[in-house]
Amino acid sequence: MANTGRQTIGTKNTSAEMVVEFDALGLPGLLRGHESAIEEAVRNNCPKLKPGELSGPIWLDVRLIPRAMGQMDGCAEMEFDTAFVEEWGEQTMRIRFFLKNTGNAAAHFFSKKSEPLVNVYFVSGAKLTRGAIPAGNTRIRKGSETLDGILLSGQVLEGTVEIGLQDRSKFSPNIALEFDPAQAVDECGRVGNVWVIKLRF
Repeated sequence: MANTGRQTIGTKNTSAEMVVEFDALGLPGLLRGHESAIEEAVRNNCPKLKPGELSGPIWLDVRLIPRAMGQMDGCAEMEFDTAFVEEWGEQTMRIRFFLKNTGNAAAHFFSKKSEPLVNVYFVSGAKLTRGAIPAGNTRIRKGSETLDGILLSGQVLEGTVEIGLQDRSKFSPNIALEFDPAQAVDECGRVGNVWVIKLRF
């Protein structure tokens, strides 16, 4: 923490006046939507700092506040924002993906018994077809990809999936990702639930 103001902070009489600024570009997507809870933790745990003084690393215990269930007359809409190969080895490949809620209501990942998955396939073209070859999958985990299982409208979820390459061939060289094939998340539609990465063999 850094005190960029003109008075000493970290005392009881200044905590209410303290302004907490977030790095909008550097804030991990996992923490977006929880800024108020983080700010409250900062206010309660800020060390005494004189004007211009810089502290060492500080650990915060953040109490997550249950968020609103979203508009009852709206719906969530999950779409792949992007996906790319992060690491490509001789036998395995790691893919990083970003899913965005483009709907006008919050997406609730764990409101049903089934868990949302991201399935990965080997495909020949730019579409997911019946001839797609399963390559692996990953689960959307509470506390990992999303802290409380809720993705607000406009928020982005980030994740990775590692797959084996033994079934990849020149006939099916591309990678297709499919979000939530079991429909564990209620959405307006599922047009953006598939993303294909075109690769050379």
